[in-house]
Amino acid sequence: MESPPVSRTANAAAPPAHVELELARRSKACATSHTEPVRAGVPFPQGQLQNVDDLSLDHENGRRTPLQTSTLERWPDGSVRWALVEWLAHVDTEANGEEALKLRLEPDDEETDKDDPPTLEETDSAYLLGVGNVGFRVPRSAFAPFTDALLGNDTRAFIADSRVEIEGERGEVFEPRLDSLDVETVGCVRTTFHGRGRFVNRRNRALCEIDSRVSFFTGTGLVRMDLTVRNPRAAKHPGGRWDLGDAGSIFFRELRLVLRTDSPEGSSIRWINTPDDEESRTDGKAVEIRQDSSGGENWRFRNHVDRRGKISCGFRGCRVKVGEATDEVRRASPVLALQNGRGRLSVGVPRFWQEFPKALECRADEIRVALLARQGTGTHELQGGEQKTFTAFFLVERPSEESVATGLGWIHAPLVPRIDPRRHIEATSFPHLVPLDDDPHPEYVRLVNSAIDGPTSFHAKRETIDEYGWRHFGDMPADHENAYFDGEKPVVSHYNNQYDLVFGLLLHFARSGDTRWHELAADLARHVIDIDIYHTTRDKPAYNQGYFWHTDHYADAGRSTHRTYTGDCARARSGQSYGGGPANEHNYTSGLLQYHFLTGDPLARDTVLGLADWVVTMDDGACSALSALDNGPTGLASSTFKPSFHGPGRGAGHSVNALLDAHRLRDDAGYLAKAESIIRRVIHPHDDLEALDLLDPESRWSYIVFLQILGKYLDLKTERNDRDETFDYARAGLSHYARWMLDHETPFRDRFELVEYPTETWPAQDMRKSCIFDYACVYGPEALRERFKTRAEEFFRESVDGVASFDTRHCTRPLAILLGSGTQHGRVVTDPPLPEPPQTGTSDFGSPTVFLPQRARIKKLMRSPRALVAIARLVTRPRSFARLLKEILS
Repeated sequence: MESPPVSRTANAAAPPAHVELELARRSKACATSHTEPVRAGVPFPQGQLQNVDDLSLDHENGRRTPLQTSTLERWPDGSVRWALVEWLAHVDTEANGEEALKLRLEPDDEETDKDDPPTLEETDSAYLLGVGNVGFRVPRSAFAPFTDALLGNDTRAFIADSRVEIEGERGEVFEPRLDSLDVETVGCVRTTFHGRGRFVNRRNRALCEIDSRVSFFTGTGLVRMDLTVRNPRAAKHPGGRWDLGDAGSIFFRELRLVLRTDSPEGSSIRWINTPDDEESRTDGKAVEIRQDSSGGENWRFRNHVDRRGKISCGFRGCRVKVGEATDEVRRASPVLALQNGRGRLSVGVPRFWQEFPKALECRADEIRVALLARQGTGTHELQGGEQKTFTAFFLVERPSEESVATGLGWIHAPLVPRIDPRRHIEATSFPHLVPLDDDPHPEYVRLVNSAIDGPTSFHAKRETIDEYGWRHFGDMPADHENAYFDGEKPVVSHYNNQYDLVFGLLLHFARSGDTRWHELAADLARHVIDIDIYHTTRDKPAYNQGYFWHTDHYADAGRSTHRTYTGDCARARSGQSYGGGPANEHNYTSGLLQYHFLTGDPLARDTVLGLADWVVTMDDGACSALSALDNGPTGLASSTFKPSFHGPGRGAGHSVNALLDAHRLRDDAGYLAKAESIIRRVIHPHDDLEALDLLDPESRWSYIVFLQILGKYLDLKTERNDRDETFDYARAGLSHYARWMLDHETPFRDRFELVEYPTETWPAQDMRKSCIFDYACVYGPEALRERFKTRAEEFFRESVDGVASFDTRHCTRPLAILLGSGTQHGRVVTDPPLPEPPQTGTSDFGSPTVFLPQRARIKKLMRSPRALVAIARLVTRPRSFARLLKEILS
């Protein structure tokens, strides 16, 4: 599913000594020339680039631009696989930034128009940073993006002070105290500080954690702040219900940033409501731009209920207040500036209306940026283990008569770098990628393009349940749930990236260059990183740092938001213990991995590694409360459908996939070893496949997910030329199952009488069978290759035709499957596999064994005298005994 291409063209021509880069913008950002930072992840074939310092960037007119580079991933031979390149694009009015550039594989020996390099001085209390014409002071203990800024040769700071604060539920103020502040990078384009700490009140009581990155761009007064606010507490989730109002939540009224200039004398306030607006100006009145809801037709939809079940939105859209006069704007993307005789400070917040409530306020000497603005008399709730990352931009410059759109209008539609899809193929940077223009299956292209075109597009889906606001934006409605929902439609159901929609969206961006795919993927990735992950270490190991499921099937999310199970449904109200927390069957990492490679986002990298560590921890019996009786593997990483089943299924498959992705990021042999141990646990080349009952669609359908990921494992080992005994074991296992599938597998539509809900998703899953036969063409016996190829084509056609036969073919779930798996067959058709590589190890793998999870082993142990001895020892340790008893009863 998310693996490197299954084959490569023999005797391919050597890639050129440069990479063609294009800059594109989906919508007009501003109508004036400006400077805009750009960063791009660029892939390279193995052996082509040894050092990122050997890269230089040329414009169409031959002008070279200063380039900052870093390495995101290396090939096994040490050469660069993914490089992150950053530069400042000087955008002219006519092109609005859209141009072609050449990234050359040669050092920049020529004279370029480089700005003065940044200067950095460290004192006991702050870092003093000079980036050309502007100097900033970055405090080391009390967090603020900067506390003063000096323009040119002025000795008096134009920005005299700034502070970040949270206004608590009862009006008390919490201020951020840093435990650490590190200089993460210093380069010719960007200097970034990374800080960690806590918001505390006057009594030093901590409310929540802070994780921040502040970046300064050389030769400009541009500053980017990425501020993550995290509640590290565990949710209590009584009875398996994860609703708002949980005892682990924290509550507050507002999160704001305040910046103050040196003097109110001669000040004026300028702003635009959207990048296309004419600039407005006032010299004596206060200005407030407040976005309270999405402004859409469904702005008061029940998606926005709070812990009391009340809708929190107070009015439709945005209100712009100038003095006593008020104007209304449905959806604002503003930039606001405060200017006096010494300088101008501009501020802007990306996704201003999409992630409401937000506000920009300005008076004669002060700007307030409400990243989470007040909403009436209500409070904001950050659930246990929930976080939110906010981004804001600031521009400090000399007084100017240019529109404020010149400096920051672009933040609402930034430039998106893209490269030719053939470059991705040469570098094997995306698995199974075939350029859009070369796709041999036009009917597939038409079907999946409905995700970005027309009234059923993913952009349009957001409007149905108003999937906007700081917690919801980026996610997709799980609209397939409407089919069997017995309630007010449309159902509020959140998809939470099921089947790794982020990966599918980025794959289609890479193959087409259409920035709409990239925009959707970036929005969803940010949502997943913040909201769908359980950011705590204070719950049970099976939950900590884990991934929440989608909303429960055919139920309204109610007050559970993106946490699956609500106490508002009929089953919960009847007193049943209802649900559980994060679990292995919903653990999607490959989209976040590709997002990190394309953008360099460090939070995406940390999330992939965190999810792999979650797999290791959940399966470590020594971390369990049951460890006093048995500290062997729990089996939580490998079970599917039922705790007792540890054969091939999506639970084990997703665990292996996360470990393989983390191995690429950290090259840690432990991740690969753990993945291989799970593979051996759940599959064997001599499995009795009839006994596994694989044709039962309700309980065993997801064995095909595991086999897809087993193909990914084989690709990774082949890529690293690591064909050891475990490689042969996995290859033999894949061949064993693929041979059985040749004679026994049928389309899911032929077995609809066996499924509870005969939906469009079943034929979508047939696409996975096509992928497995494609893998078998590469790793299976060459004598069966033609049969595998024929069956791959049959299931591909059946999947596309089957989904297209439903009126619900445009729902999120089937499209997510088709987007992520549907290009593999096209890759095999356009680039047939090479002759079968020889087997390198033994073919005698012994007999299959049955894995017993920790609880089953303990149950068996309890029938022996050894159990009495172990329990007797625990009685002398009351806390351990109570913990054990609680775990057994759960």
